[in-house]
Amino acid sequence: VGQMGEGAFEGANYVEKVILSASEQIPDYAFYRCDRLQEVVIPEGVRKIGRYAFQGDVRSISLPSTIEYIGEGALHSSHLESLTIPEKVMELFPNTFFHAYIKEIQWPSYIKKIGTGCFIYNEAIEELELPDCIMDIDSLAFFGNIKLKKVILPENLQHLGLGTFANCTELSQVVAKSPVPPYTEEPRVLYMELGRQVSPFNNIMEDAVLYVPKGAKEAYEQAEYWRDFKTIIELEEGADLNDLPIKTGIEQTIADDGAGAERQAMQGIYTLHGVKVDGNYDALPRGMYIVNGRKVVK
Repeated sequence: VGQMGEGAFEGANYVEKVILSASEQIPDYAFYRCDRLQEVVIPEGVRKIGRYAFQGDVRSISLPSTIEYIGEGALHSSHLESLTIPEKVMELFPNTFFHAYIKEIQWPSYIKKIGTGCFIYNEAIEELELPDCIMDIDSLAFFGNIKLKKVILPENLQHLGLGTFANCTELSQVVAKSPVPPYTEEPRVLYMELGRQVSPFNNIMEDAVLYVPKGAKEAYEQAEYWRDFKTIIELEEGADLNDLPIKTGIEQTIADDGAGAERQAMQGIYTLHGVKVDGNYDALPRGMYIVNGRKVVK
């Protein structure tokens, strides 16, 4: 495809693959509502992807290193195993990946802001580690990411919008790397169907744990919204964020005395990461488990 204007192929449901020629930009709505579009090839030299440029079942797209701007809703409803955001992108705009299905995201080194609803209703990603360069995450940015279990927030984060992680119903671990709790704007009514004020962490797992830098626990306990976490754990400097401690109520560790089935029948068994284990205790491999609030070495 060569030069084209705004909405050039809008609604062209016969389009399944697009190979673009060198141009500085892809116009707004260029392939909007192309429901069968699955593959997009963008050459080096393209600097701008316009608003709602692509909307379809896009499963393959390579964003060239020259991209500086990805417009609002540009990859709405895409289905990507992974997404690499080019290094020159400094800001992501509202709804850029609205209702997209993205399992893994590679972030650029200098991005500063994630816009309102940017990744709203992404139903694929399970863990999210945001780079320390991000300072501003707007409201609803990751709202309704129903498979998201763990979030590592940037050290330089200053602002976290209302409803950012609301309705991430599986979210159980939040790591806040900043010693100062990021602020949330003054309470107001969100304009969506919610119709009410929404905490950044509204309707996540009830027993979700917040991890903060050593010495910062008191500040988070006093900060609006952050203080809603029932459990806040301080992390030592240099702690392994891939192996976070959990609060289990464990008072002691005991050796397996052969009464495995009896223990399991009472309350079930869990891994050290708090994940419930299904199946028969006696069939589990050797290791350490949590049974009835105690560590058991099997």
